[in-house]
Amino acid sequence: MKRLSFIFLSITATFISFAQVEDHAKWKYSVEKISDKQLRVVSTASLDPGWHIYSSNMQDGGPQKTIVTVEPSNMFTVSGSTTDSGKLIEKFDSSFNITLRYFPNIATFKKTIDLTDTTVFMLKGNVLYMLCTELKLSGLNGVISRHPNSISIHNRIM
Repeated sequence: MKRLSFIFLSITATFISFAQVEDHAKWKYSVEKISDKQLRVVSTASLDPGWHIYSSNMQDGGPQKTIVTVEPSNMFTVSGSTTDSGKLIEKFDSSFNITLRYFPNIATFKKTIDLTDTTVFMLKGNVLYMLCTELKLSGLNGVISRHPNSISIHNRIM
């Protein structure tokens, strides 16, 4: 019985260690008031030195571009596409045959929502993104992650 328990714990520990993905981005979320009926959700990634994150505005066919999604609600509608800002680097990559667009150090992604109801509500969504670093011999090393987030929106505090 002890041997069976040891084997089970060893297998479980192995799966847990493989499930832990090292993430080189620290995320912060905030909300900017545009008007009484419009808000801007701001997601900011601070990256570890040497890492970069791909733009939300990049051609398909290359690395994973950053995608910010907001869960639908009857309290608001999402207006327009995600915008991003930071120190943008554009570089043609012959392996993908496209121009890569990415941000080192820090990147900000913004999404505008139009309020249909101004009472208290919870805004939920996530960010799908890829982080990379240049390696001397092996090209790009990428990590794809999904970061869940939620922000409580209360009209009186804005």
